[in-house]
Amino acid sequence: MEKKDGKNPSPGGRRTKDEGVLSWPDYEKRQQLLEHAARMRKSQTDAEGLLWGILRGRRFLGLKFRRQHTINGFIVDFYCNERRLAIELDGGGHNDSAKERSDFLRTESLRRSGISVIRFWNNDVFNNIEAVLERLFEELKD
Repeated sequence: MEKKDGKNPSPGGRRTKDEGVLSWPDYEKRQQLLEHAARMRKSQTDAEGLLWGILRGRRFLGLKFRRQHTINGFIVDFYCNERRLAIELDGGGHNDSAKERSDFLRTESLRRSGISVIRFWNNDVFNNIEAVLERLFEELKD
């Protein structure tokens, strides 16, 4: 059925042709990212497991955290949507200059989207968890 102005409405009558629809390459990339995040959740590091045990189930300040969450084309270790905060845990592999540059660009991209990023070394999670939780508390408290 045609409208008087000659334009056909979309099936739901709300979207135009390209509005809100991912093209096939974008959709495929998104699916690959989601599948990779799922694999990462199944093979978490020991540091991620320790911190996740504290953050999961609204155990920390009553806030909901997601693990290996996809956002802006990246996968972050932990994410709190209520506070728009990403938490990244870094191991020794993040010491080389190429990885440091990559981490910097990734953090800046997230910050431009209004997401705060906090990074901790795995070593700090194991050896100084109190300081890690204190830093998170300071960032997240009302």
